[in-house]
Parts: sequence; C-alpha cells; structure tokens
Amino acid sequence: MELYRSISLEESEDLEATGIFRAKEGQYEGKLFASSFADACKFGLGFFKLDQKPFVIVKVTIDDEHTRDFSYEYYDEYLVDGLTIGVDRDYLNLLNQNMIFEILDFVQFTF
Repeated sequence: MELYRSISLEESEDLEATGIFRAKEGQYEGKLFASSFADACKFGLGFFKLDQKPFVIVKVTIDDEHTRDFSYEYYDEYLVDGLTIGVDRDYLNLLNQNMIFEILDFVQFTF
C-alpha cells in the first residue's frame, strides 16, 4: 500500500535524520496520511492557507498486512477532503519498522 502525507520542512528534516515518524507531545496522538498524492497536496495546501509555511509530500510504502489496524475515514471538510488513514501513536512503531519512505521534495509549495 502507498500512503502520502504532507509534512512541514521541519518534519521532513526530522524524518530524514531519524528515518521514523514521531508524534510530538500536545499534538495529534499519531499521524494522518492520505490515500493519494492529490489528497495529500489538498491537505498541505489547506494548512498552507493557515500558516503560510512551505511543505513537502512524503510517500510511504508498506505491506498491506501491516495496515489492518490503521483507521480509515472519509472526510469532506475544510482541511481534509478524501480518504484519510490514521496511524495512532500505538501503531507508529509498526509503521516505522515496516515502511519505505521517499520525500518528494520537488513538491515544495512556497506561494
């Protein structure tokens, strides 16, 4: 399965340095992913409208067998439009240990 996530430049640097996604205290207790590149871009652009910070898209590849405990919800809201895959804090280690990621840094938005 391929998942996509829009991330800040700071999260991108952390991911490149550590090779893992980390949940920060006081924020969402996990990570949200989109099922498509286009939906990840929409999500990132929604946040860009709020904070004017550039972002990049990261593509994660993980075997389907490791994704059955992730949460799948369809949203049609201001910031999220499309299928969203939630990886709760309890499953971040599973994701981190079984993923291959690629930061698509050519998709950096700085309007």
